[in-house]
Amino acid sequence: MKKIIALAVLVMVGVVLFSEESSARSVAVVIDSIEEGMVSVFFGDGQESFTVPADMFPGEVHEGMWYTVTVEFDQARTAAAIERIRRIIAGLSSE
Repeated sequence: MKKIIALAVLVMVGVVLFSEESSARSVAVVIDSIEEGMVSVFFGDGQESFTVPADMFPGEVHEGMWYTVTVEFDQARTAAAIERIRRIIAGLSSE
């Protein structure tokens, strides 16, 4: 129950933080390595990285290729997630 409430709070805080600025943000990333269908990607500054499935990229992916990743707030999906969490919490509190 505590995990669900914490998740609900995080999602709701995210709505407040991200909905204030509706514009998309873009960042340059470079492919560092590819192993077993997973791609290790570094942000342009080389400090932080993340791993994603190779099939998320268009076409063939090779080490050293640069991409621009755009992040945009999805109001509809966030609202749907908040509603799902509200229903779960309501169901738990009525038990």
